[in-house]
Amino acid sequence: MAENKAFQILKGHNFRVLEADGFDDIVFGCPPGMVKAFAMENKALPSHYVIPFRNLVSGRNNFDFEFIIYSFLFVNPEKKKISVYCTRDQKISFKKIIKETLFGPLFQSLLQAQFRKAAIQFKLSLQEQKRFDSFLKTVGADKKLFRLFENLLKAKASDPSLNSGIRDYFASALKKHKWLKGKKIPRTETILAQNYILCAQLKKEIDLFSLADQKDSEKFLNNLIEFHEFDKNKSVVVSGRKKNNKLKIVQTRSSAFEIIYKNKNKGTVDISHLDPPEPLPEFEFTEKPFMGVTFLGVGSGFTPKRRNSCLIMWSEGKGIMVDSVPDSFRLALNYGIVENDILYIFLSHVHSDHDTGLIESILSGKRIRVISTRIIFESFLRKLEAITCFSIDVIEGFIDFFEVEPHKKVKLPGFDSTYMTFDYSLHSIPSGRFTLAYRDETGKETVISHSGDTKYDLQLINEWNEQGFFGRKRYEEIVGFIWDADLIVHDIGGGNLHTKLKSLDHIEDKVAEKMILVHQHYDPEPHPKFRFGSEGQSVSVIPHPQKNARESSESGTTLSSNGLQKEREFLNLLPHTEVVKYQMDEVVFLQGDIGEEFYVILDGFAELIFDRNPFALYEKGIIFGELAVLYKNSRRKSTIRAKSPLTLLRIPCQLYKKNHLSRGKNQFPEFLDPVLKTVLSQGEIHGWNKGDPVFLKKRLPGEVHILLCGQVNVQDEDSQAKVVLEGGSVIGELEGAGSLPDRTSAVAATDDVYTLVMSRKRLSQIFLMVPSFQHSVYEKLRRLGSDLSAIAASSKI
Repeated sequence: MAENKAFQILKGHNFRVLEADGFDDIVFGCPPGMVKAFAMENKALPSHYVIPFRNLVSGRNNFDFEFIIYSFLFVNPEKKKISVYCTRDQKISFKKIIKETLFGPLFQSLLQAQFRKAAIQFKLSLQEQKRFDSFLKTVGADKKLFRLFENLLKAKASDPSLNSGIRDYFASALKKHKWLKGKKIPRTETILAQNYILCAQLKKEIDLFSLADQKDSEKFLNNLIEFHEFDKNKSVVVSGRKKNNKLKIVQTRSSAFEIIYKNKNKGTVDISHLDPPEPLPEFEFTEKPFMGVTFLGVGSGFTPKRRNSCLIMWSEGKGIMVDSVPDSFRLALNYGIVENDILYIFLSHVHSDHDTGLIESILSGKRIRVISTRIIFESFLRKLEAITCFSIDVIEGFIDFFEVEPHKKVKLPGFDSTYMTFDYSLHSIPSGRFTLAYRDETGKETVISHSGDTKYDLQLINEWNEQGFFGRKRYEEIVGFIWDADLIVHDIGGGNLHTKLKSLDHIEDKVAEKMILVHQHYDPEPHPKFRFGSEGQSVSVIPHPQKNARESSESGTTLSSNGLQKEREFLNLLPHTEVVKYQMDEVVFLQGDIGEEFYVILDGFAELIFDRNPFALYEKGIIFGELAVLYKNSRRKSTIRAKSPLTLLRIPCQLYKKNHLSRGKNQFPEFLDPVLKTVLSQGEIHGWNKGDPVFLKKRLPGEVHILLCGQVNVQDEDSQAKVVLEGGSVIGELEGAGSLPDRTSAVAATDDVYTLVMSRKRLSQIFLMVPSFQHSVYEKLRRLGSDLSAIAASSKI
């Protein structure tokens, strides 16, 4: 808080609020969850937002302006104009994100994404692909064709007639594109027509919710948001309530600001580092069903006391995370669910209350498997491209994408007998719903369905149908699809774009009994007909088969051999072992104890604590405690405590080396930032004293220095521009980001300067492994360009 009471700086989680006499409240930063934070305090959202130059911090996306916009459009009674203070690049990116999420993809983008598979099916060469893209542009711009589609809908044409009418158009068009016709692809006109109809139908549905025509989207945003750009001195001016009352905000370094009023410094705002993670609820061990669901979050983006809707759908004991909230994997661990339990993330759509955790996972360097349609996935790629400085091609390389198509039942890789069927839900942007079916050895299927974000209002849907917005088949799909399931998860609440509880009154009791409602906009009250999901709750439709004690023991032994070189070696240890059990919160050993045994987790979770701080959660199959035999000092390096009921196999330490056991994953605590650990292992460390030139005249071509600690002064002798770099910065030549001029000097400003030296080629390889690190480097390069255009410098790792 500033010393002057007229200027108070209030702290929020990863954001700050400036309260100043004569000015509206000014928010610094806009992290995910900020809308909920204000709602928790029963405060209206401020209308002034200062966006830091750096929005990606330690692999975390700290920028989510979507729900601020939605709040001003749909929730806040006052229709104030929002003031945003940012750079020109951020303004451009900001508009791209809002257009994608508020108005949905352009019709041309829908067509290009949907026809990706057709292009592969047509076996087009690179040159032919360019011609095909040109052909699609012509198709997308053809208003006569779209009017034909609309007229067929209004005339209540049958689906065969609808297909026939659009197919005739493509048959005529192909006469002008003989190169495509000449490839003699079976059913070319039918394939083109079916894909076009799907995109045109989605476009009609998006228009039902649109606040403005897409051609007017720029004007709409300009009426809603007033942008103020930082000038070359990194400052912006905020106007007060009275005329000529001005406040200057200067960004002195990335995410650090000085508040200047009448030429006096009234305070400093520093959000350059993330606040500690908000505490999770008490650890709650969840019994994972063979088939069922576990709810991690059940609220909407506006619900203050609930996390955004996110669940894990289980089949064969393996999980699919449906959408992803911030810190979702840490949250899952809190319920005893580890990353290896989750095979895929299903991306329903690109509103930030559903995809923020997915963005976070990608930026932190995790390689993830995503299920969605090509249309939704490419919308996500465009959004992520706007948030980061990566191209779409680079981003797509970080993700293993599994494509699904409407109403095509597919067996999911990684499962023995589990099938998914996808369909588009009725929403303001392309959004997905699906059924998951498990087929047992007799052929019987057990099915779970998920509605996705949707506007299910039968009366309204019937009105739209009468007005000619849906084809016959599409109408039947919208009002059906999810209901014939053994468990139905349905989204409700969250504004006018979603299903309202009263819209489900007509549902038959026998169907309502199978439903669980999530995406709750308000705290639900007990209902005579419907159940509401709660966070941490697991619902099973097929429980895990009961095992006798012998089977359970054998299962545990097999799992616990994970990380050993040979199962036989492990079995040879069994006569020398002892099974021990601990209750939740019991200590297995304390930091500093003499270590005489190591352990394998047979069941439950153990928490590693270093210097009284929790560092890691160990799961079934992990070996721990062997550090006492690997090093001369046999003292325990950390404390291990049971995080749930815990069953361990205790083994004498002398057997560890004797049996040549190998280390299991997750054995050792992650003391260092994962990005820093990755980088440190790839180069040589050099030390520098104050005044030493960090760059030598005869440095190797392509040499790059990563500043680990201390400060370095970098100066261009021609322009006199000067920059002070701190630990985590990168200095040197980077492809596509400028190079170090001959007349630029880099000098150690302190005695504790250490740099890591590596080749530019090796650093480029690290960029591919750690996306967040690449972004931090290039983001700061752009910011420093106006001061010292040739300096390559990164943000804090």
